[in-house]
Amino acid sequence: MEFRAITEETSFYLNDQGSLVISFKEGDAAPMYMGCVEFVILKEALENIWNYGK
Repeated sequence: MEFRAITEETSFYLNDQGSLVISFKEGDAAPMYMGCVEFVILKEALENIWNYGK
């Protein structure tokens, strides 16, 4: 696998709970048979970085 870092082309969004979801295309961060891979970073882990909903 060639994944090295999150770049400006990495997809992300905030889910309904305010957590950050980083989404990788099929084959970018895991073998293609695993499909699209998403990592959820809980909003509590990011509280010191931003104020969600304020």
